[in-house]
Amino acid sequence: GFSGDFPFFFIDRKAIAKTKTGPGGEWKLFLDQTGKKGRRTYQVTALKAGYVPGRARMVLEGTREVFRAPDIQLRLGTQVWGRVMDERGNPVAKASVSAAGPGSFHAEPVETDGKGRYSFPGFPAGKLRLTVDAQGFALAYRDVVVAPAAYPLQVDFLLTRGLSISGRVLDRQGRPIRGAKVQLERFQGSGGVSMIWMSQEESARTDAQGRFRIGGLEKKGSFRLRVSAEGFLEGASRKVRPGAQGILVTLERGCGVKGRVLDFQGKPVFPFFVEGFSGPGRFRGGMARIDGKKDGTFFQTGLRPGKWSFRAGRASGLYTPLMERTLFPGEVADLGAFRLPRPASLVATVLDGGGKPVPHARVTAFMKDVKPGMVEAPAGRTGKDGVCRLEGLSPGEWSVEVNHKDYASAKAGPFTLTPGGETKAEVRLCRGGSILVRVLERNGKPREGASLEFFYTGRGENRPASSFTLKTGPGGRARKDHVRPGTYRVRLQRLMGINFGDQSAGGMIFIGGRGREGERTWKVRVEEGKEAKLRITAPGRWRIHGVVLDAAGPARGVKVRLSPSEGNPMFGKTVHTGPDGSYTLEKVDPGSYVFSWGRPGCAAESREKIELSDEGGSLEKNLEIPSGAIRGRAVDGQGKPVSGLLVEVGEGGAVRSVRLSIAIRASGRRAAPFLPNLGAPEIRTGRDGRFLLQEIPAGTWTVVLRKKKDGKILASKKVKVSDGRTTDGGAILIQGL
Repeated sequence: GFSGDFPFFFIDRKAIAKTKTGPGGEWKLFLDQTGKKGRRTYQVTALKAGYVPGRARMVLEGTREVFRAPDIQLRLGTQVWGRVMDERGNPVAKASVSAAGPGSFHAEPVETDGKGRYSFPGFPAGKLRLTVDAQGFALAYRDVVVAPAAYPLQVDFLLTRGLSISGRVLDRQGRPIRGAKVQLERFQGSGGVSMIWMSQEESARTDAQGRFRIGGLEKKGSFRLRVSAEGFLEGASRKVRPGAQGILVTLERGCGVKGRVLDFQGKPVFPFFVEGFSGPGRFRGGMARIDGKKDGTFFQTGLRPGKWSFRAGRASGLYTPLMERTLFPGEVADLGAFRLPRPASLVATVLDGGGKPVPHARVTAFMKDVKPGMVEAPAGRTGKDGVCRLEGLSPGEWSVEVNHKDYASAKAGPFTLTPGGETKAEVRLCRGGSILVRVLERNGKPREGASLEFFYTGRGENRPASSFTLKTGPGGRARKDHVRPGTYRVRLQRLMGINFGDQSAGGMIFIGGRGREGERTWKVRVEEGKEAKLRITAPGRWRIHGVVLDAAGPARGVKVRLSPSEGNPMFGKTVHTGPDGSYTLEKVDPGSYVFSWGRPGCAAESREKIELSDEGGSLEKNLEIPSGAIRGRAVDGQGKPVSGLLVEVGEGGAVRSVRLSIAIRASGRRAAPFLPNLGAPEIRTGRDGRFLLQEIPAGTWTVVLRKKKDGKILASKKVKVSDGRTTDGGAILIQGL
């Protein structure tokens, strides 16, 4: 997870309670956690054959035993069912069938029965991809089109025995490594995004001779191997082909540390942990957590060489000072004995404005100048007397933060804790005031769903704790009680989508617009026991529409994207033109944007910068697909054509590729490719080394030839393109082949 990827962990979710609806559609579930305190969030899913699965979120808070859940409304869909069989026509039982399509991103996979049959309740109209995963068989895919509320759709599968990958894992001296984990990664990438998904079922452990084997792979696919073993550095990921045999992986021994942890009297302690930090940050560098043994010792290998900082601690908040140590390759450094300080106690008394104790308040302690690790800050709750006692803390300066649902949050401190001593702290809570906000458009229409950021403008450490976000509901209204008294600065956030490659993933992200010139904010002052009202006239929103034309007329399927001119170009709104070439972008906030359009997989997009004022309104903007083109030929030093190279273009200077890697780990069956389809067409040189880049806007462009395997740039050439003409880039010489 610290290799530069952004890890997302998907855990198999199983229903903790099930029931059936009665004659009137009523239902009741009995949960096993009725006495649990705090806030709990559940998802309720209603399934019925022929209907699209319905979902509702249920939030339980407090100690009540009966809660009213929101109603769920089902709509008609198309039931999908079928059979899964092997090459001989025998049914395949316990095969996992998953679906990715409209409204099914969260659809749980279903298993085939003893006769190989499976069934999904219902799907909305649109494209649907079904994936079958069975042990010992290659993954099978089927793309189907679901009609709206139609008769049940039957989709059968015929599975084939998969290919396997095998090899050995050795150390630098050529000795086999036993018990090494070999993980297969499925790789898919385009549009600047790399998707990597992994599963425990596509992994293996090496035997005494260092051999491994992973089977059940399909013929077509892009795979990589990641190898790890205790005491060794993780092996670099390398691409492999299905059916590859005799793969040799060599691992390098890493560094190690050992030592022991004692209390202030010199006796071994347990339980405890040792944390290690390396490099400039938690993700760029390295981080390790070592769990201690019952005899007070610890041992860990497989760390990367370099400068490390170590500390020992206990979950209560007792830490040792940081120890700096440089680790060298192959070394097992003895860190000696970590001696924990004599613990101190912090007794926090929480009172209201009248001096009465406040029970059930959560008190969290934070130590000054402690580098954040993998352990939560020590916390507790006040009793009926309003007292919370936190023991086992390290001597030093501590601050406390107090939260209660009926009071405004508060911080106090710092308090100095002495070894073996007991420090008393008193925290006063106030009821605070209320904020009532109403957001209106310039035409007087209420804006529902507007997101507002509130920043506390006072001084001290309470500023981050007192900042919050509100979202307007019906009538453009939003309310928050128990707000800390003071002055707040209010900012209206902009809501944009996030795009992966050529398709939108459907996710949304808030762009606050920090640092924008002319950014408008509002101020509101909250007083104890009073209601502060704030009326915001929000900038108007825009509706942008138009028609995209090419040389033959209206252009269908053209991608039209609106991205903020400052920031990540992946953030924006994307639509595709319909059969008549028309497009519409709704609810666009004012600001500076980059308007871009082009066919999915086209060599280059047309771009134009636009400014949208605060007035809002409707903007008609017709677009044209450029008719310029570039042709050329890739040759080596002997003048022979070079085929299979990626051809890219960049405006002005060299092409810059920004890639985002997303690693997805599955905890069970193989991870089905349910992610957005990133398979944008690639432009590559043909057998004769020739290529043709179409729909290039007029201007100066840099043509780049890359290797498909590693993306290395082999050659580049600047070409000037005129509208309506095909420019001959001539022969591009490839060096080093």
